[in-house]
Amino acid sequence: MNALREIAWDGLGLTVPAAWEPARVGLGYLRLEDGSGPRLTLRWQPLRPGAVPEKALKRLARRGVLAREERPAGVLEASLRAMGEGAWAWACRTGSGRGPDAVFFAPPGAGLAVLAAPHAREGEPALPWTQALASVKGLPPGTFRLYDVAGEAPAGLRLKAFDLKLGHYRLAFAGRGETVEFHRFAPAEAILRGQSLDGWAGKVLSQTFGGRGGFRPGYLEGSPAAFWSEAAPGVFTRLAGPLLARCFEAARPVSGVVWRADRSRILALAARTRRGMTREELEEVCGRYVALET
Repeated sequence: MNALREIAWDGLGLTVPAAWEPARVGLGYLRLEDGSGPRLTLRWQPLRPGAVPEKALKRLARRGVLAREERPAGVLEASLRAMGEGAWAWACRTGSGRGPDAVFFAPPGAGLAVLAAPHAREGEPALPWTQALASVKGLPPGTFRLYDVAGEAPAGLRLKAFDLKLGHYRLAFAGRGETVEFHRFAPAEAILRGQSLDGWAGKVLSQTFGGRGGFRPGYLEGSPAAFWSEAAPGVFTRLAGPLLARCFEAARPVSGVVWRADRSRILALAARTRRGMTREELEEVCGRYVALET
């Protein structure tokens, strides 16, 4: 049996062959490739409660973006069959000039409208694409599983910004005037080069954590860690702090921690919330943020 991987990104989850890697990502966008080139491109958006996917497709058709394909064949036909009766789905032409090339569908209960373009070559079996599209589901918008990390932001937060460089991932989630950032650094041995974790974090991450404090060494679930401690507030801040925090995001307290997930990876979490996180709340979010085996 071929190995599979789970991917979760911006409210959508699916299972794909392990060789398919995210090559390009965006808000509501994911392109998967393997060593031979593109394999699957997905675009999606949340459906409003009670929305009818057919109306969304008709709007796109009127704008010339999509056109329904009445007689799909190959991977498109097989994908439609694999989705079953519960999924609302159409085969489409996206205006690429190559004929039918995508499936527009709404997975049952997912709350999403998805446009999927399989990049199958002539003679390839349809199974990898039919399995992948049949597995598409809706997830909480704060859930992510990509490359070698997985985690979940607190309820009510959505992906706002991201930067995925080889040595540093940054995922920022926001909502209700609060933000939570997840970071991943690698390779840890080259990054630290004999420095203590709290010493390195103080040089590199202080501004990310607000700049008004420092890191103190500790442990997080048995792993070496550095916890962010904000500087003691002045008299005015102590008196006006609660009011400022309600009105201005920059005035809200920052909670955070940096820790060695394993020998090669450093993970970090920074949360700016209205009242600050307790140690237990911080550890709960950190407990859901993990480095995956590769």
